[in-house]
Amino acid sequence: MNDLKSRLLANTAYPLPTLGAIRMGGVQTNDEGDRLPVKDDSFTITAQTKDRNGQWIVHPLQAVALKAQAERPARLPTATGSAEGANAKLRAIQVRFLVNDTQLLLRETYEAFDKATGRPLCRGDGKTARRVINGEVTEQACPTPELCEFAAKNRCKHLARLSVQVEGQDDALSTFILRTTGFNAARTLRAKLEMVSALTGGRLRGLPFWLVMRSKSTRMSLNTPFFYADLELGCELAEATQYASAQQQADEQARLNVEQLEQTLRALVGNSAIEDTEEDAGEFEDLLVEHSARGAGTEADRGDERPLRTRGQSEGRGQSEGQGKGRQGHQDDPACRRTRDTEES
Repeated sequence: MNDLKSRLLANTAYPLPTLGAIRMGGVQTNDEGDRLPVKDDSFTITAQTKDRNGQWIVHPLQAVALKAQAERPARLPTATGSAEGANAKLRAIQVRFLVNDTQLLLRETYEAFDKATGRPLCRGDGKTARRVINGEVTEQACPTPELCEFAAKNRCKHLARLSVQVEGQDDALSTFILRTTGFNAARTLRAKLEMVSALTGGRLRGLPFWLVMRSKSTRMSLNTPFFYADLELGCELAEATQYASAQQQADEQARLNVEQLEQTLRALVGNSAIEDTEEDAGEFEDLLVEHSARGAGTEADRGDERPLRTRGQSEGRGQSEGQGKGRQGHQDDPACRRTRDTEES
């Protein structure tokens, strides 16, 4: 591993190779030129390129995933309201994981960004943080964004990156990434990964999963449904260990060293004091559009329960007439004044 370090550029992050992204929303520009967050009620698998209008190009695996969703077993129902045919919405994606380490598969951090450049200034885990001060990286306490003055001034957010392999992809060493600032998605994905890992003895590699879209309503969302990502096993719970054992035996027969792969990936990802890639900076800047519009540092900035326009809704109108009345009727309630962030751009 020391030999690997000697081959890496100092203070340079080497993230897991990606083929594209899985998105749950985006940013649209209105007639006045304002960039506004828009949340989808379905997934979109995109490539790493944009068209001439600046929109992400849909990855060919989108069509493959839609077909797999249509053939999904009845015991694994798709999210309520999925259309069929040409109007089908992708709400369930067949995925697997490259490695077993849950920390590599789902990376969570608190990160503060420079308002002018969008580059990370501080990265923490709720206990300690690495912060850039006068061009140097320093160790600081990380009391979480709600209790940090620096966070309030620098758009600190809870950021999560889930790396999955989509069924049908042709590159065995690359992943698709789901980036989210949604607290419901992050904590649900973390819980599911850790639970299945515990049940299978830490063996997640090769297990069949579905990345699914769920909806829920809360008081903070004014009883308006919002969507977040979740994971479901693609097999019966009792069969999970059989899949895990079969994958482990296949790796051993092929002489694939998964533990060494994980050590290598940890070294690559951790090679920078503050994880920062050009892709992440651009992706999260879209998420920060909504964040900066509402102001940073509130407790509710960690979550995703704010009712938002979905694609197709006209600007200036709520999701329904009742929703608008509800927002006005509760505007003096502190619990309802707190807003929640969108899931993913």
